[in-house]
Amino acid sequence: MIEAGLGSGYLRLRNGHLAILYLKVCQIAGIDLFDTAQQYGNGNGERILRDILKSDSRVITKIGLNSHISTRIPEQIRWGQIFSAENLSDIFEHSLSRLNTGNCFGLLLHCYSSEYDFRDHIEVLKRIKEQGKVDKVGFSIDSITDIPTDYSWADIVQIPVHLIHHMNVNSGQILMVNGIFRNRIGLETLESYVRKNPTTHVIALMGSKNLFRVIASMRKISALQY
Repeated sequence: MIEAGLGSGYLRLRNGHLAILYLKVCQIAGIDLFDTAQQYGNGNGERILRDILKSDSRVITKIGLNSHISTRIPEQIRWGQIFSAENLSDIFEHSLSRLNTGNCFGLLLHCYSSEYDFRDHIEVLKRIKEQGKVDKVGFSIDSITDIPTDYSWADIVQIPVHLIHHMNVNSGQILMVNGIFRNRIGLETLESYVRKNPTTHVIALMGSKNLFRVIASMRKISALQY
């Protein structure tokens, strides 16, 4: 199955009132799943979402630096100090506070790297899930070199569309895919995957400052339902 979600990284660049109006229109169009991160605008992406969430809205947030920032910070410092396993729960609590909720649909490690040992972080994610503060846990990656050898623990894996045919997910895992509408090849790649894997749960993320492009993208995603 495939569904549309809205990537909200760009919301940090918008005026708050305009962003809320934009999100409300997207909700009217049928979007109820939103992807954000504590690093988007230093938490501003989460704060903006807080004002439009409904009881049936689903939010996936992420902890960790953006890829363009993290490449300048050694993994040991980034994950061992800034986002250590010991700090993970507290950082997530701040995200919940900004979202004004006691739980959310998903929590991911942002820009997961093959250069670091995440076993302690994964155990913390599992505990947060057991506490009922999040329904799904997982990670996001940007590069084929960062695909873990074993990611059976993850409920959600976020990837750019060009990696989709490199992923081997089981029936209970969700693939959240971004970068689909940057060019024609992205949509064709997604369509090819969905045809070959009709039972895999795919979340196709849309992210655009142009509302009309988002609505048009939704129609294209709907057309991929088989």
